[in-house]
This record gives sequence, structure tokens and C-alpha cells, in this order.
Amino acid sequence: MTENLNKIWKNAVPWGTYFRQLSKDLELGIAALEPMNDLISGSAPQTAFDETLLSVNRSLRSMNLKISARNSAQQTLHEHLVTGDLEAIGREHISGGSFELALVPSSFWLGVDQVTEADDIHDGYRRFDWLRVIAAQASASTSTESEIPSAAGESKSLETQTRATAGRPSQRDMIFAAIEHQLSQNPNWWVAVAKAERRRSYYARIKQEYRIDPQRADGFSEKTIEKYETLFRKQTKR
Repeated sequence: MTENLNKIWKNAVPWGTYFRQLSKDLELGIAALEPMNDLISGSAPQTAFDETLLSVNRSLRSMNLKISARNSAQQTLHEHLVTGDLEAIGREHISGGSFELALVPSSFWLGVDQVTEADDIHDGYRRFDWLRVIAAQASASTSTESEIPSAAGESKSLETQTRATAGRPSQRDMIFAAIEHQLSQNPNWWVAVAKAERRRSYYARIKQEYRIDPQRADGFSEKTIEKYETLFRKQTKR
């Protein structure tokens, strides 16, 4: 098992690399959705002041895009770790000053308010560093190296995923909106409605609002719904 974990860690994507690539892809996606108009009042800059103003606007937009993309990357990576769509592997700090390589359980991320580019994270009880990102299925099948994604392959998959989903709400946003709607209709939602019925209600709401079928689309499994319910209650205290 230790040998398999070493192999997974070696071939996984370094945490900082994954985070920066995700931020870059999200920045490109946001920029494509919000194209900048380089013209002022419908015409090209005519004066030095116009040129200066345009330069300042470009700089501000670039800075805002990077901030927005970074914030989105923090949220997106955290969501994927909570739902189990992605997993992380790293060095866990054990009592007595010892360490061991371990897969980070998805439940760990529920106790983490925010992830950043730093690869050293703790939830108040457990601490992991030297973190790397892997696809969830990679840890389940470790019989050959070819089943473990390389950094290049992971980046390509990430870029494709970002472009495919840019411009529409994330699974988290759709599920959170469905939960919010049900709570507005029934304040006793959590205790009055059984888990299976709550899930069916979310599916119906999402299908009505976003014109997609959650029972056929990826990212809306029973496990994912349960984890987003937990995340919603943790973040909103409701």
C-alpha cells in the first residue's frame, strides 16, 4: 500500500501547479465572457489622455480578472475536494513528530474554510503538507502507473472542463439555489422532509430552472447532494 501511495504521489499534480493552472483557465473563461471594449465612446483613442485612460482601464481589468479567477479557483477546488470529484494526497503529521503519506479524506475538507495555493493545510485537528492533486478514480485503481494522471494530462482535462462549463452555474450553485428555494418554502425542511425526497425535490427544481436533467448529468449523485447539503448548512448555519 505504501509503495502504491508513493507512486500516486510521485505522478500526481503538485498542489501549487494545479491551483495556478485552474486560476489561469478560469481567468481565460471569465475574460471570454466579459470582453473589453478597447474603444472609447465608439472610436479609437484620440488624445494622450484617452490613451492613458485606456491603459489604466486595461490594468484594472487585468487585476480584477486575476482576483476573480483566484477566488473562483479557491471555491472550485474546495468544492471538488468536498464532493470527491478530486482527491489530494500528501504527508500527514502524526503525533510524536512523525509523518506518513496518506490520501486526504473528503470529510477533511468540510473542516477547512478555504484552500489557497499553499500546500500546507490543517483543519484544527489534522495537518497535511506536500499536497498533490489526483483524480478520484486514480486512488481506487493503482495496479499500473498508466492509471495515474500526469501533470500534463490533468492540466489538459482541467482546461477542457473549464471551457465546457464557463458561462453556466456550477453544480454547487445550482444545488445551493435549489436548497435555498426549498428552505424559503418550508423552514422545517431538514426535519420535515426525508433525505430521498429532498434529493428528488432538488432534481425537479434544477431541471425546471436550468433545463438540465440532474439524474442524467454528471455531478449530481446522491453522495454529491449529501455533501453539498452539509456544506450549505456549515456555510449558512441553517
